[in-house]
Amino acid sequence: MPIVTAQEVDAFQSAMTLQRQRRFPEAEVAFRRVLAFNPNNVEALHMLGVMLYQAGHPKEGVPFIERALALRPGHLDTLINLSEVQRTVGNTAAALAAVDQAIAVSPQSSSAHTNRAAILRQAGRNDEALAAALRAIELDPRQQLAYVHAGCVLISTRPQEALPYFQKATEIEPNNPETLSSLGVCLEILGRHEENLKCQQRALTLAPSNLAIGKNLGSALMNCGRYEDAEGLFRQIVGHDPQDLVATLNFAACQHRLKRYDEVLKIATRAAADHPGTAEPWTLIADAQGILGNFPEALAAIDRGLALSNLARLHHSKGIILVRAGRAPEGLAALHQALSMEPENPILRFAHSVALLVLGRYAEAWPPYEWRWKHPSLRGYAVNFPQPQWDGSPLQGKRILLYAEQGLGDTVFFGRYATKVAEEKGGHVILVVQPQLVELMTSVRGVREVVTTNMPMPRFDTHLPIMSLPGAFHTTLENIPHDVPYVAANPEKVARWKERLSRSRHGFRVGLVWEGGAFQLENFLRSASLEAFSPLAQVPVVSFYSLQKGPAAAQAKSGQLPAAWSAPDADFTDLDADIQDFSDTAAILQNMDLLISIDTSVVHVAGALARPVWMLLAHAPGHMWLLDRTDTPWYPTFRLFRQPAFKDWATPVAEVTRLLRERVRG
Repeated sequence: MPIVTAQEVDAFQSAMTLQRQRRFPEAEVAFRRVLAFNPNNVEALHMLGVMLYQAGHPKEGVPFIERALALRPGHLDTLINLSEVQRTVGNTAAALAAVDQAIAVSPQSSSAHTNRAAILRQAGRNDEALAAALRAIELDPRQQLAYVHAGCVLISTRPQEALPYFQKATEIEPNNPETLSSLGVCLEILGRHEENLKCQQRALTLAPSNLAIGKNLGSALMNCGRYEDAEGLFRQIVGHDPQDLVATLNFAACQHRLKRYDEVLKIATRAAADHPGTAEPWTLIADAQGILGNFPEALAAIDRGLALSNLARLHHSKGIILVRAGRAPEGLAALHQALSMEPENPILRFAHSVALLVLGRYAEAWPPYEWRWKHPSLRGYAVNFPQPQWDGSPLQGKRILLYAEQGLGDTVFFGRYATKVAEEKGGHVILVVQPQLVELMTSVRGVREVVTTNMPMPRFDTHLPIMSLPGAFHTTLENIPHDVPYVAANPEKVARWKERLSRSRHGFRVGLVWEGGAFQLENFLRSASLEAFSPLAQVPVVSFYSLQKGPAAAQAKSGQLPAAWSAPDADFTDLDADIQDFSDTAAILQNMDLLISIDTSVVHVAGALARPVWMLLAHAPGHMWLLDRTDTPWYPTFRLFRQPAFKDWATPVAEVTRLLRERVRG
């Protein structure tokens, strides 16, 4: 019915103004006033239904739009809006019927085809949804929402194809926060973490109260390693909505990365109580309990989770916990179960390879070890060169780039293979190493050039990451290259340190290292403390020297030195300030009679120099140290002392102390 009175006109215009201002309660009152004047005012019926949808009450809006359509059959905008509201309330059949009628009325309506794409996407009919979105784009190349639907259909299975659709949607509406966030998610799937972060930051600036975008930004911060920032953001989101399970789990995951395991337990336990039918919180509980060494509690949490859902993630956690608890064969079986469920999961593949390495099953371990490059925590180490990766074939003088990829100790450990590449494969070897290792690694036999990771790369024909070399040479326990020494200390530095150390109070000199690099998530598992080493201070006629670097070196400083090491009978010297790089460490080790250390980079330098090492290993050792052995096939000069139980440093330290007494007595 047409609007016929001035009162109707004024009331309708007022209602429309309030709707545009998103003052929905007042707008509803105004639209109902129009309908009081004229119950069949088709525009008021239509727009009241639309307004209720916008206000978050779509179900209440449906009958008003249907009444408008009954009064004005075949009206295109009314049909399109009815289809959208029906989609929102989950009435797929009614939504499709309305949009198909709209398309019958106007086959060239890009908006109708866009709505059809949205309905079909929601119904899981992705192929039809993509066709509808592409038809909408064909009819109107500026139909922004159609590009979004096309991207959303493709993102999970074909993200590279999805990307240009999100980019075009963003080009059409540069300030649409939802589209920017979707573009970022697509970039994240493609491994472009920093670009995703920028998209999510801008999106949240445009829509600061949008919790979905806030969660996407939090995930982006996590993927860029900014856990403190992510933790703060998720804390805000959870404070706003404590029942948001995704935000809560991510909040706990941030605490895990920040090594606040008691907080993880508190948050995840609350989530398990709030969402009793959900298995995911139990995974976080299990992981935290496992890292804290509470293995029975960790495995009980796994069982609680598996009773709710047979998740591959839970079997993965079970495998890791069992390996850490010294039950590696059982852990491997759990990882096999996880892999049977998600065979293409790089996290599982990498964990599987590590379990095989722990068990010494090297031939089986090296192929899945290559999955490390797809692991989220290692993606940042990957280097993409245009030259082909070396396949292990003869090189015949070709220039091969062997580059460091993870820790300093790993570079020294696997640097032994550079000689094999040169002498057995005929390669012109170029080593790319961390700056602290340049001088030391120059001494590896067969290496022609050494450059640092922060320098431009020289010309080369092929390349390989250094930790892929054991696989390239098909290394097994029987053919490990263990000829030592394979590095040499600088003779001038050795002589200089010999002069300085000749002033030792006692003739038997022992180097000490008690903590590894803090960058490793589980560094605290392998690290002890100078206090834990205190029984050694009671061994007579031994001069001890701290080779410790990093924050833990503070334990050896005046004012923080444990009492046993500052006692009058103790002979303890801190060398931290005089060690500039690993060439200094190597020269010092050449003047030591023994190194006593936990598993860290210094032991690899000592082993590569063929110096004697007594290494104290955590209950769950690094994956190259095997199980139940006091020696290692990688370094002939090592003796291993293992924790018999989680966190028990007292037992191996006591054994080392006893043997050191015997050694100096002899």
